[in-house]
Amino acid sequence: MKKISIVIPTLNRSNLISKTLLSIQQQSFSNWECIIVDDESHDNTKDVVSAFVSSDPRFKYYLRPKHLEKGPSSCRNYGYSRSTGDYINWFDDDDIMLQDALSLRMEAFELDTDCVVCPLTHWNFDLQKSLGITTVTSNDLISEYLIGRVIFFVSGPIWKKSFLEKQPELFDPDIRNLDDWDFNLRMLYSNPKISFVDRPLILYRIHSNTLSQKLLLKDEIEIDSLHRTRIKHLKILNKLNIEDLRFKRLVKREIKSNILWVFINKKQWRFKLLQYLLLISYYTKDLNFGIRGGIGFISYFIFGKGYIFFKEYK
Repeated sequence: MKKISIVIPTLNRSNLISKTLLSIQQQSFSNWECIIVDDESHDNTKDVVSAFVSSDPRFKYYLRPKHLEKGPSSCRNYGYSRSTGDYINWFDDDDIMLQDALSLRMEAFELDTDCVVCPLTHWNFDLQKSLGITTVTSNDLISEYLIGRVIFFVSGPIWKKSFLEKQPELFDPDIRNLDDWDFNLRMLYSNPKISFVDRPLILYRIHSNTLSQKLLLKDEIEIDSLHRTRIKHLKILNKLNIEDLRFKRLVKREIKSNILWVFINKKQWRFKLLQYLLLISYYTKDLNFGIRGGIGFISYFIFGKGYIFFKEYK
């Protein structure tokens, strides 16, 4: 029987991770290892995980090595380096696998399949209520993934390790937000053979600490990561000669909206966003966008006014 390596980065999730690990332990598919990489937790996460490790040798606990950059991407890459399975399932430390989450995806693998993906249920654990199910299929998968109409997250796919071994990069340690979006898209650019399971098999936890909620609150680190990641993929698409006008419109809308927000709220990191705006203008080959945005930026900076340059994006 083929073996699955489940790789979980964790940080200060002692109140949640036990339910995640229990859902893995109860899987109908039993030939797995679960590699938990701790990103320097300051709570009792180690104690919670150690209880699973001591009772079930399939669980393995590691601390992120000091020489690696802090963050979930470094932890995932390190966990991958310690994996011994034939397949890889990245997973989050606060989500839940339904009992057949591994077995049903493994059954969908054929000889030439590189990846099997299932939908996830957005789940409010406080209300015990579904908030919707992700879309994972499309006739234009890359384009729909670029603009967020298709979403795998990290947990939805099981990847054949032999496919991942051919990739020049797995998770990008410099990306804090959209790390899964970046990873999955770069895998899609390599044209994997993908099969799909049509039922949701994972509960994706919705709570105040999710990155999507940080974006809504305009967290500087996450906003910075968002724009750097979008620009990274504009460059990749140009190199691959892929033209996607909807993605370009999305990237322009995001940067204008965030520049307007930082001016209104008098944030000191507005010049960094100006730099990103100019880079977006360059990589989308839209000089007028850069000129209009630059004039609006200068107007706001000097006069405290310039809404007209951003009004369609507010």
